Amino acid sequence: MNKPPAEQIKVYLEHYGCTANRLDSEILAGLLEQAGYQLVSSPKEANVAIINTCIVKGPTQRKMERRIRELYSRLPVIVAGCFPQALKEYLIEKFPGISLVGCYSLHRIAEAVEAALSGRQCVFTDIEVTAEEKLALPKCRFNPLVEIVVIADGCIGACDYCVVKLARGWLKSASKEKIAKRIKHAVEKEGVKEVFLTAQDTGIYGLDINSSLVELLKEILSSTNKFFKLRIGMMNPRAFMLLQEELLELFEDERLYRFLHLPVQTGSNRLLQIMNRLYRAEEFLEAVKAVREFDKFFTVITDIIVGHPLETEEDYQQTLELVKEAEPDNVFVSRFEPRPWTRAAEYRQLPGWLVKRRSRELVRLVHELARKRNEQWIGKKTRILVDKEPDARNDYYKIVVTGDKFAPGEVKEVVIRGADHQQLYINS
Repeated sequence: MNKPPAEQIKVYLEHYGCTANRLDSEILAGLLEQAGYQLVSSPKEANVAIINTCIVKGPTQRKMERRIRELYSRLPVIVAGCFPQALKEYLIEKFPGISLVGCYSLHRIAEAVEAALSGRQCVFTDIEVTAEEKLALPKCRFNPLVEIVVIADGCIGACDYCVVKLARGWLKSASKEKIAKRIKHAVEKEGVKEVFLTAQDTGIYGLDINSSLVELLKEILSSTNKFFKLRIGMMNPRAFMLLQEELLELFEDERLYRFLHLPVQTGSNRLLQIMNRLYRAEEFLEAVKAVREFDKFFTVITDIIVGHPLETEEDYQQTLELVKEAEPDNVFVSRFEPRPWTRAAEYRQLPGWLVKRRSRELVRLVHELARKRNEQWIGKKTRILVDKEPDARNDYYKIVVTGDKFAPGEVKEVVIRGADHQQLYINS
């Protein structure tokens, strides 16, 4: 088959999932541009499509499969990311001949495009590129003001409901020096205003290389005097408690968003033990109390799973009580759905109507508490960084709707005039 030169080949890239997946998509885009391919915004214009996938939730998996099937019938498709890394046999059986590029083989995407255009299948799912090696790969930022850094891949847990471990594996941290060097360059040479540190659990960063999140943050903050905002990604409550004193000292630095994402999953200690979550609900509450005593406006968000197969009504009520006591700024509420190769998938599932009822009740409570938290800002002055028009973030990582008053990258002082459960407004 005669193929056109690379610069005439158009590639469509679509992505799903977390911040780490967004970075992987930026790397895929950078590698494709480096190889001379042209990225396009619609599959109708493309010679080949790449779907960068997530494996966390069942509804997302079904949505991705529908999308893969739709594109697969029209043009060559490459499935990248966590889905092929965790479940390659499933994809090969479901979509015969499809090419796969796992989350640790991104650097081979040009080979995969070449193979797909030639009608050949390729499967790259070995662990070839670590988080540290990813720091050196080219990328095309979707937001030129934001630098995403995966500080570690994998985790040290074995939660009974989680399939991500199949894709991301055990903890593999990048060196603090290389991370800081990358961030320094992005901030000083590339105009970056925000840096997102991400991992499956940022709190365990460095356990495998005799380092820690605190040491990493000190390295980053001392590497440059230039102003930027730094967001720490999710960490489990116990990890925070172990680092609490030193972390709170670091939050005195204005460059750190006063924001934490502490996934608690349930308010029931019995269920936490079944899930194999290695902390108690009280540790989450202690963490929230500590940061709110440090600064009452400190933003805390969390994750909760409703409808685990072994969740009783008492377990659920304990979750409601925990949320009422903690008053989180936001909660990502997920309805439990069994994931392949997990222990929780083996249990008899709760009735769908019950899970839906609990989920809706919890979401109503979360919205009520989030609105209450946000309304505290009305009438107060706050500093914002405009990251994308018309939205900005204040020092507590709250969304502030600015309209078209400011340009991306500007830092301004504004007064909050209105609020709802999602965001703050400078116009009432």
